[in-house]
Amino acid sequence: MTGSVARRYAEALFGLAQERDLIELIQGELRQVAALLDASPDFTTVLNDRLVSPHDKKDLVGKAFPKVHELVANLLDLLIDKRREEYIPEIIAVYGRLVDVHNNTIEVQVTSAVTLDHDEQTRLGKALERATGKRVRLRTDVDKQILGGLMVRIDDRLYDGSVRSRLDQLRREMANG
Repeated sequence: MTGSVARRYAEALFGLAQERDLIELIQGELRQVAALLDASPDFTTVLNDRLVSPHDKKDLVGKAFPKVHELVANLLDLLIDKRREEYIPEIIAVYGRLVDVHNNTIEVQVTSAVTLDHDEQTRLGKALERATGKRVRLRTDVDKQILGGLMVRIDDRLYDGSVRSRLDQLRREMANG
């Protein structure tokens, strides 16, 4: 149920932002909200506290985001009024995914044994864009345990071209005769 609640709010916000040609602006402001929630556990605790009145929460949010666009301010006020503040992070995440779909963008997680330099990341990103037909936002990670090669995660699919997985496969084949 949590996902459907967050999805409804995110889709409504996205629809309004799209009508007003504000998709990117709203996303930027939602990122600011997310950054504050991540950086300030005390702020998040007060926001989610049922004993704090909605009026006090709205005052706190207004002080934290004095120049936020009215669509974001209205969303936050509505969530506070409905006592659904705990959905804010998930709504922001769903909104981001809606923006990615709108922009034909996918996020790709790449894990390598060594840090990829800028040129390698650029070449890999372009190759993935050709392969997927979408814009690629590359996120890289280093895990020395894979020994070499790459592991690429696109949505729920994992393409494992690591040396570690090849060695594990070879061991299994040798063990089975």
